[in-house]
Amino acid sequence: MSGQDLVRQELTNFMQTHLGGGSLDCVDEIVLQYMTGVLEDLGTPDSSEDSFDVNQFVEMMDAYQPGFGQIDSIQVCEWMFNLAGKLTQAREKENTPPPSKSCTDDSTTPPKTNLSTKRPEAAEENTRLDKERTSQQQDETEETEEEERDSLREEFEGQVRLLCEMFPSCASLEAQHCLVVANGDMEHAVQLVMERQQSGECMQVWKK
Repeated sequence: MSGQDLVRQELTNFMQTHLGGGSLDCVDEIVLQYMTGVLEDLGTPDSSEDSFDVNQFVEMMDAYQPGFGQIDSIQVCEWMFNLAGKLTQAREKENTPPPSKSCTDDSTTPPKTNLSTKRPEAAEENTRLDKERTSQQQDETEETEEEERDSLREEFEGQVRLLCEMFPSCASLEAQHCLVVANGDMEHAVQLVMERQQSGECMQVWKK
């Protein structure tokens, strides 16, 4: 299961538990990317509850999923940190190579058979090849979907960086928030940042 699939599933379960909502299979990729980005930040060793603005996160989620703001912020905070741990474990499993096959499998010499036994063996071989082709096709489909997600995520991260360059005092989380609310529309996101800066709602870069 990919990172975004895990986030989608956990978000669905969380909403159903606290609000009795239905399936969230139609969640926009941008929202999942936003959540994944926040979770990856929370999964770093330097992360703490003080570094996570749960109220800002709830505000964004409530704008997309009405009712999310009714959930207690403490429960949201605990859920996000638990989910960050699960996401980190999922990433580690994705990066772990599968165990290599034993060389003894290839060294076994099949016994000689007569014509009557070759036909069943040929049928079994065809079945095995069909299964391998099906498995290969599934792997290729999953790889294509993963590449599409990576492409969308790279585009989203590029937009976040651009917003932060345009507004140096704007925090990365604020840029992500505005992009999600703007549904990826860069011009709309820029306008939102300007409006929130003027109203004093914009999250600023924390300076030591």
